[in-house]
Amino acid sequence: MKQVVRELKKDEVKAQFKSVIIDTIDVAGALCEKYVCGQLGIQSIGDADWGAGWRMLRKEFDEAFRAVAQLGYAVVFIGHDKLSEITREDGTKYNKYVPSAGRTLNNVAKDMADVYAFAKKYEENGVAKVKLIFRSTDNSADTGCRFKYIVPEIPDFTYDAVVEALNNAIDTEAKKLGKPEYFTDRREEYKAPVQYDFDAELKKFSEMVGPMMVQDKDYFSPRVTSIVDKYLGTGKKVNQATPDQAEMIFLINADIEEELLPKLNK
Repeated sequence: MKQVVRELKKDEVKAQFKSVIIDTIDVAGALCEKYVCGQLGIQSIGDADWGAGWRMLRKEFDEAFRAVAQLGYAVVFIGHDKLSEITREDGTKYNKYVPSAGRTLNNVAKDMADVYAFAKKYEENGVAKVKLIFRSTDNSADTGCRFKYIVPEIPDFTYDAVVEALNNAIDTEAKKLGKPEYFTDRREEYKAPVQYDFDAELKKFSEMVGPMMVQDKDYFSPRVTSIVDKYLGTGKKVNQATPDQAEMIFLINADIEEELLPKLNK
């Protein structure tokens, strides 16, 4: 998966593909769990103390697929279902179709999803069909959709039928709001986050702070320490920072540059 993500970053791959389909989330989750167990040196995800394994599993799974989405691909998760017994507040029970993937993995998919639907087989006049349920009106299936005016279900699950249902829901919302300018068919372009050069920021810190210590250590030292403490934590030093904290060093340098550098040689 990590190799696939690296490939998906390439322009020639972006030009060829628009969607990434995970078939199935159960299998992807099992492989991610195996990877995390290897990272932690444990046999089972539950062996890590205080739920650390489960937290790392969710973080790894979430970051992998959000990275794909942020690259501009549509991400589609396919999963199996199981019938689960649900207990109401009054103690009565009912059956509900839910994903077979564990809650930790499924919640990642649900949080990312614009459409979280259930494909259900049925028979009409002796003909086998599949309908797609966007909103389970009888609460017999775990479903949801970010589009307020989506139809509860479409009787024939096809790509064209899904597109039509989504377009109708968007058009209806635009009409009811009376603000069509809020809606567009343009794809949102992902803007990559700023990347900070850890080594360059460390060098800049040294080049600024060094002369300050030479000029007036008693004045500059506590003020530099105060700025460092604000971003790295009390008692922490810049030379103890890791590459993951490159942005913090950038912010430290920005404060020093703004607050202290003008006082140098004055």
